[in-house]
Amino acid sequence: MSARAALPTAVLLVVLATAACTAGPAPEPTGDATTATSTADAAPPARGTDGTPDASGDETSPGATPGESDRTTPAAPDGPPPPEVRSLADLPTAAPLVPRPGWQVVAGTGACVQSWRGAVGTDAPTTTPREASVGLLEQVAAEDGADPVGVPGDVLLPLGGDGVRLHGVNGVVQSWTVTTARGDVHVRGAARVVSVPTFGGERSTQSVVIVLDCVGSLDEAAWKGLLEDVRVGLVAPVEEPGVWLS
Repeated sequence: MSARAALPTAVLLVVLATAACTAGPAPEPTGDATTATSTADAAPPARGTDGTPDASGDETSPGATPGESDRTTPAAPDGPPPPEVRSLADLPTAAPLVPRPGWQVVAGTGACVQSWRGAVGTDAPTTTPREASVGLLEQVAAEDGADPVGVPGDVLLPLGGDGVRLHGVNGVVQSWTVTTARGDVHVRGAARVVSVPTFGGERSTQSVVIVLDCVGSLDEAAWKGLLEDVRVGLVAPVEEPGVWLS
C-alpha cells in the first residue's frame, strides 16, 4: 500500500479511538445542582385569597425576627399584686381556729390566732371606700356562717412608721361568733378596700382583711397587739384616723 493511500486509513482509526475514550455515562449532578432542583420544586408559601402570605406559612413579615412567632410573651399584670400582711412580733405559728380556704395564718397568741387575706379586683369601685370595706367584712362573716354584731367602727390599719409615729389607712372593724366542733370562737375582723390605678389607665381595687379568732372570750390585749405588730401592704396614701381618702 502506498503512503498516500495509508494516510486516510490512519486518520480514521485515530477518530474512532478518541470517540471510544470519551463515550460513557453522563456525570452525576453536583450538590449545588441538586439543591437548586429541590428548591425550585418546593411548593410556594401558602397565600390567602388576597395574595398575602398565610399566617401559617413560613414567610416572615417585614421587620419581624425569624422565629419570633414561636415565642409567647407573658402578659404583664394590669395592676398591683394582692397585698401582703406581715407581723413584726416573733409569735409562734398556730393552726386556724376557723377554717378559711386561701387565708394565711399570721401567728398564735394565747388562746387566739391571727389570720389574714389579701386580694385584688379587676372592676372599678362603685361605692365609697368605707362602704366597700363594710361590704367586704360582712362577706367574711357570712362565709363564717355568722352575722356581725352591732354597727361597724373605724380602726387604723398600720402601713409603716417613720420612727416617730405609726402611719396607716382607715379600716372598718366588727365582731361575730362562729360555732365550731370545739365550741364557740369569738372573732374580730378589720377590712379595707382601696381604689388603685391600672397600667391601662383604669381603676381596680386592692383589699385586705385581718381577723383575730379566740376560744372563749375575745382577748382585747391580743387585738391591740395585733394592730401594733402587723403591717398591711396596701397601695394607699397615709390617712388620719376617721378621714378616708382613697
